[in-house]
Amino acid sequence: MKTAYKAVLAALWMAVAAAPALAHHEIAGYDTDHPLVLNGVVRQFVWANPHVMLYVEVGQAEDTRDVWTLEAGAVQALTRQGWNRDSLHRGDRIEVMLAPKLHATYSGRILQVRRSDGRVLSVGMPSGAP
Repeated sequence: MKTAYKAVLAALWMAVAAAPALAHHEIAGYDTDHPLVLNGVVRQFVWANPHVMLYVEVGQAEDTRDVWTLEAGAVQALTRQGWNRDSLHRGDRIEVMLAPKLHATYSGRILQVRRSDGRVLSVGMPSGAP
């Protein structure tokens, strides 16, 4: 009886300990039902873990451009999708499909990037994404 109790307690402890990691990798904080498409210019591309980050200037006039902060998955996940540290560069004109962050402005999760040469960089579609 004591052994069964310890086994159940250990399983419960592992489930609770793993929950934050699972929640961290969910796309629940993003509106995947209403993706946006932005055209803009790469301001910065950060190829680093835990999440690759992309900063995109959107707008016509320099003084009215909005800078969007976009995140993707980890380096390893994007590498499997064909990305690398040279996939995007400052000044590149791109089109980005993204799931906007639910409670933030100018922020989102990258779903796909189309470069000016027509090459499409996908992050793979998370569950619930279009």
